Amino acid sequence: MDNKGFTLTELIVTIAVIGIISMIAFPAISKLKTDNENEKYKAYEKVMENGAKLYVDSKKKDLWGKTEEGTKKIDYDMLKTVGLIESFEDNKIDCSASYVCVRNGSYGAITYDTVVICKNKVNEIYNTNKQLQKEKKPEITC
Repeated sequence: MDNKGFTLTELIVTIAVIGIISMIAFPAISKLKTDNENEKYKAYEKVMENGAKLYVDSKKKDLWGKTEEGTKKIDYDMLKTVGLIESFEDNKIDCSASYVCVRNGSYGAITYDTVVICKNKVNEIYNTNKQLQKEKKPEITC
């Protein structure tokens, strides 16, 4: 007899091997996707911080006046409006609640704390402060 098909045992073993491989691969792929998303939002933080630095450099006297010290909140929409950053919105994600907290301390020491908050239509998908909570670091408040 010249049988050209696979036996039932061969098919079951093949399906079992494919199942085991997929059980190993899918969680790893999912973690990679999550890690890539987090890296994207961390890049957004850097872009906003750099935009805020440019904004502060160009408007330093207007921001603090004669006191030379204080805290200002520079939001995403302001940075986008003045052309210092481009829109982060992609695939119906809204990051307009993001901001940079700029502190001008004594002796002209300026610090920048950036909070990126991105949402889709249903829920929040990234928040810098929630990431800091996971890492047991203090939240950024302005």
